Amino acid sequence: MPNKMSRDIDTIPTVRRHIVSYKIYAEWSDSPKLVEIEHEMGNFLENTFNDWLRDIEDEEDLKC
Repeated sequence: MPNKMSRDIDTIPTVRRHIVSYKIYAEWSDSPKLVEIEHEMGNFLENTFNDWLRDIEDEEDLKC
């Protein structure tokens, strides 16, 4: 008879919940339709935006 593997939940490593992707949309003044922004984000803005996403992740982790 084959051995069954036992998995103790306390020994399984966990990865904290994190954002894996995002999209940015804008609504232009001449149309109410949301349009995905596909332009490259500058480094300063990207760093600030990533910090903001980490803050969101931290807040969400506190809820769990």
